Amino acid sequence: MKKPFLLITSLLINSLAYAAPFSFALDLSEGGRLSSKAVSQFEKHMVEQGCELAIVDESNRDLESLTNVDLYFSVAVAGSTSTQLLPVLKAKTINDEPLTITILIKSSTSIDTLASLQGERLGIISHTSFLGGEQAKRLLTNSDINLDNSKIYQTGNYLGAMSLLLHGDVFIAAIPGPLARQWKEHNKLSIIAESEPFQLGELLINTSLTKSQRESCTQAFLSLSKANRKDRKMNIFPAWLVGFGLN
Repeated sequence: MKKPFLLITSLLINSLAYAAPFSFALDLSEGGRLSSKAVSQFEKHMVEQGCELAIVDESNRDLESLTNVDLYFSVAVAGSTSTQLLPVLKAKTINDEPLTITILIKSSTSIDTLASLQGERLGIISHTSFLGGEQAKRLLTNSDINLDNSKIYQTGNYLGAMSLLLHGDVFIAAIPGPLARQWKEHNKLSIIAESEPFQLGELLINTSLTKSQRESCTQAFLSLSKANRKDRKMNIFPAWLVGFGLN
């Protein structure tokens, strides 16, 4: 009778020793794709770095209602008021450039003032995006451009907005500064307007995690970067994000 008892005890110990992955929620309003390849490569990297987690899409929930997740990537304006999710890392941009929103246009148009853009078609990531939607439209309306929603095309990501511009489907596109500077020379584009910089993108960790768990996951996120062209793990984040740094 002792052997079955020992077997049951061993199974109980093993089940107690297994820890479920941490839940990681992302705000996708600034772009990012949860494709199977990107998710699997990201989760594999995090396991190897000592922070096993599983991604959950919480794009449509506000920060205050996310008390049940362990880690959260937010693209809201920096300055969380949550007492349970505390910011530990900030997003790093391409070449550490200021995170602005720009209005791009084909250089061949020779247009250099916003006043000439009245009534033109505009490509944006989405109306709900703070940077690529709200601030892009504000940049134009502050220059007395009357926007017609029937001439605003949402693409869901910045590469889509750029593609519309290059193919002539829109006349201008709203693209974050770091991406605009990376893309404009090769594609013969010009920045016709640019906003002030914003500090967007934070990693927040739930205070319910132990100090050791928080430290392991912090180091795992600090190690994130795109290794090569086939590496898809960073695709879950906005295209302007290349990694994380200390606050």
